[in-house]
Amino acid sequence: MRLKPSTLVRAGLACAFLVLLPNMLLAAQPGISLNSLGVFGGLFAGLAVFLLGIEMVAENMRKSAGNSMRDFLHAVTKNRIFGTFGGVVVTVLMQSSSATTVLVVSFAQAHLMSAVQSVSVIIGSNIGSCVTTQLIAFKMTDYSLFIVAAGFFIRTVSKERRIKWIGYGIVGVGFIFLGMGVMSSAMEPLRQEPWFMNLIVSLGGQPLLGMLAGTVLTALIQSSAAFAGIVIALAQQGLISLDAAIPLILGANIGTCITAYLASLQASREAKRVAFIHTFFNVAGVGVFFLFIPQLAALVQAIPGSADPAMALPRQIANAHTIFNIVAAMLFLPFTRQIAALANIVLPVTAAEFSEIVKPKYLDWNLMHTPALAVERVRLEMIYIAELVEAMIQGTFNGFVHNDAKLIARVVEADDNVDRLIAEANRYLSFVMQKPLNEQQTVEARMLASIISDLDHLADLLETMTSRIALRRIEEKIWFSDPGIEELQKLFDGLLEAFKASVEFIAQPDLTNLPKLRQTKQMLRERAEESRVIHYQRMAKGVKDSIASHQMHLDVLNQLRLMDMHIQSMTDHAVDYLEYKKRQ
Repeated sequence: MRLKPSTLVRAGLACAFLVLLPNMLLAAQPGISLNSLGVFGGLFAGLAVFLLGIEMVAENMRKSAGNSMRDFLHAVTKNRIFGTFGGVVVTVLMQSSSATTVLVVSFAQAHLMSAVQSVSVIIGSNIGSCVTTQLIAFKMTDYSLFIVAAGFFIRTVSKERRIKWIGYGIVGVGFIFLGMGVMSSAMEPLRQEPWFMNLIVSLGGQPLLGMLAGTVLTALIQSSAAFAGIVIALAQQGLISLDAAIPLILGANIGTCITAYLASLQASREAKRVAFIHTFFNVAGVGVFFLFIPQLAALVQAIPGSADPAMALPRQIANAHTIFNIVAAMLFLPFTRQIAALANIVLPVTAAEFSEIVKPKYLDWNLMHTPALAVERVRLEMIYIAELVEAMIQGTFNGFVHNDAKLIARVVEADDNVDRLIAEANRYLSFVMQKPLNEQQTVEARMLASIISDLDHLADLLETMTSRIALRRIEEKIWFSDPGIEELQKLFDGLLEAFKASVEFIAQPDLTNLPKLRQTKQMLRERAEESRVIHYQRMAKGVKDSIASHQMHLDVLNQLRLMDMHIQSMTDHAVDYLEYKKRQ
């Protein structure tokens, strides 16, 4: 395995910032005799080895786990507690919270995870990153070469590929500790530099500056673990105080958000929401703890630690990082749905997104000679169409509730795009079904055709609701009562949640989730009937807006009922196929 050029660049930028920037800032001061090149070279080499170790652990654990890591993460996100646990486990295995958040972004992009589900995993990934920091804080550098040798031995003697990958991962762990040792030794000369010691003292008195430095450095190297390693290496040499270290560690929790943000740049809106959630959680947590840095320092100093004074400070820094992430998790975990709702508000579906002319994304006519792969491409295209229908649902509801004529018009245009994609998917699927398919592939192809038909009906119902109901409401200035609008908003939200749950079930079918899915749909129907009854009660009380909007209110409820029927039909087709597979 070779060191990636991006790793070298990140290490070089970080070391330049850490060593050369202070020199430039203090160049006018007399008495500076630091050999910057020597310290820079040592830091560069140590950080490069450290980052290489993290990448080796992440890459080889991913290979050895195969798809099981993804399946595990998807399975545990049905519950926020299990989702947090899943985030911890995956981050510990991969030794990188950034790798976990990128994995979550990819899940959201593939519609295997919603923004709500991602919150708990992100919280868990932050807790999992504490394990890396705790390991770094123990002075394991003396055993680094032994760990490298042990991993290399396992890789050499094993004939099984999975064991070889695990051996490579162990070598990566050894490299992490080896890089720590190199960085610590490289920074030893800084003890003799008064200007550097004065700089560290000033950081202790200016926590905001320290937090910003931690944010920038971590964003450059895209690894909070690597930056924590630098801070702990400074502590091992007695070059930094706890008051100066804590703001740097807090800043690292903000800087690490850059990785998920970069991964989401070309991704879907749902994936961008995941990146926003990661940033919001970390920034909000840091914002709370920034106000209590002295109290946090006093708390970690009160925790019994190593008898060796040289080890006490690194342990205190690691403990501060751990306390921050655990307490932040406890504060925000009960509000996963609210955080996800905030992401939807900050990153709503825009009118411009509806006007784009879309083309089939996954259909590949060159795969016709491999029917199994062609059927899988139809499944992916179906999920892509579902993504567009989901955007239409959001646009329809937002346009109706807020009387946004422009957004309503965009939804009508978007129906043309969906119709075009469905026509292409049906044409592709008809050719696939003419190929020699086995029985299971035939049943799956029929299921996909049925679900695509339901999506077509859903899109038509949305187009009807916008062109015949929502626009008429604006043109005729029909006003709903405030309670009526609130009830419809709840119904819209419930329908959208049911649609997302149905698509998720189709993408990752699991019969154990079926009762909860059907319970959600039953609650939606009960809520719709309750809304109908309350509407009549308002009319009986003589509420003018309710009387004026009576027929339109019933039309909306009827459209929602028809949409719910097609969503249920989508789920039923997937259930039938899943039960067929179980019988085989």
